[in-house]
Amino acid sequence: MTPIRRSVTSYLRQNKYLYIRIGWESYELNYSVGYQVNPDAWTGEFCVKNSVHGKKNMPASVINRAIVTATMKIENAFAYFEARDEVPDKDELSLRLSGKVVREKITLEAAWATYIREGCSQRQWAHNTVRSIRQVQKLFDKIHPDIKVKSINAKVLQQFVERQQYMRVSEATASSNKNGYANNVISKNCAILKRFLKWMGANNYIDPAIERDWHPHVKSIEKPVIFLTWDELMKIYELDLSDKTTLAEVRDLFCFMCFTSLRFSDASQLKVSQIVGDSIYVTTQKTARNIVIDINRYSSEILSRYSGKHGERVFPYHNCKTVNDGIKKIGKLAGINSPIVIQQYYGSDRIIRTCPKYEVLSTHCGRRTFVCNALSMGIPAHVVMKWTGHRDMAALKPYIDVADDIRRSEMDKFNER
Repeated sequence: MTPIRRSVTSYLRQNKYLYIRIGWESYELNYSVGYQVNPDAWTGEFCVKNSVHGKKNMPASVINRAIVTATMKIENAFAYFEARDEVPDKDELSLRLSGKVVREKITLEAAWATYIREGCSQRQWAHNTVRSIRQVQKLFDKIHPDIKVKSINAKVLQQFVERQQYMRVSEATASSNKNGYANNVISKNCAILKRFLKWMGANNYIDPAIERDWHPHVKSIEKPVIFLTWDELMKIYELDLSDKTTLAEVRDLFCFMCFTSLRFSDASQLKVSQIVGDSIYVTTQKTARNIVIDINRYSSEILSRYSGKHGERVFPYHNCKTVNDGIKKIGKLAGINSPIVIQQYYGSDRIIRTCPKYEVLSTHCGRRTFVCNALSMGIPAHVVMKWTGHRDMAALKPYIDVADDIRRSEMDKFNER
C-alpha cells in the first residue's frame, strides 16, 4: 500500500461559500462544505468561535464541525484507494465523496468479456452475435491499442469512425474494395459498439452521457432484397447434381430453407424429433421464438431423401462457408445469371457494380426467397408471419414491396399479348 501525497485546505470563494481544495498527483478538486461564511469571522481554516454566518445566522460551531466531518470523509476516501494501491482520478474521488458506488477499475478487455458473458447467460446470444461483437472488439483494439476505459470519450469514438473511413480510402480502390469498409459496414460496427457503451454506462464504468451523446452518421444505401423467383428456384431444385454429392446436399439444404423460411442456423441443426406429422417445430436460435411451419410437398420431398440417414440430425453437417460457396456454384450451374446492381458508399464515393445473381447468393437468400414468393402468390402477410416468426408488419415491408413489383410485372404480361 503506497500513501497518496495530497494537500487539503479550506478556503472561501467570492460568493462567500466555503470549499475544501484537494490536491493530489496531477489532480485538483474543489469540494463544497455547503455553507456561506462571513469573511470577517474566518481564520483561514475555521470560523471564529461564537460567530454566526450567512442569511440563516448559522453558528460557527456547526460550520466548524462540518469542516472536520468533510476532512475526515476526504481522508477515508483516500484510504479506500490506498488500500487498493490505486490513484483515483477526479471523477472517481468525486463519486466516492458523494457516497455513490464506485465501480472497481476494469480493463477494456475485461469489460468486453463480461459484456459477452452476461449477454450469453442472460439474453442467450447466438454464436453469430458473439462473433460480430468480437470482430468489433478487435477492430476497436486495432484503432485504439492499449486504451484505458477512463480514456474513452467523444474524440476517441469519432476516431473509431474516421479510422475505418481512412482504412477504406487508403487501402481500397474503386475497382476493388476488398480491403476497405463500406459505409453500411461502418454503421453496423458503430451500432454494436454503441450497445456495448450503453452497457458500460449502465454499470458505471463510463459516464452514460458518452454513449448517449454519440450519434455516428455515415451515408449509406439500403441493400436490395436478393431472392430467387419461383422459376429460378425450380431451376436449382431440379438441377441434376447426381455426380456431385456435396453440392447436392448443399442444394437440398438451401432449397429446404427456401421452402420453409428457416434460417441456416435452424435448418442446419434440424433434428428428426422436431418433425411431427406435417409440421416442423422450431425454437429459433436468433430470436428464441417458438414457431410451427407446415410442410409442403417440396420440403416433404427433401426430407424423404434424408430420412434416417444421419441419426438424430436431418441433414449432414456443412459449415456456413461451405454452404455459401456451394450455393454460388450451384447458381452458376443453374444459369441464375440475371444482372444485379449493387450500390455502396465508401466515404462520400458511391460505387456501383453489376454482377450475375449467382455471385450474391447466400444462405440469407433462402428465407427471403420463401417470404417473397409466398407474398407474391397471394398468401396473406399475417399467415407468412406465423411461419417466419416476424413480430410486426414493419419487418415484412421490404418483402411486401418486392412482392408488389412481382405482381405488377406479371400483370404486364397481359399487355404483351
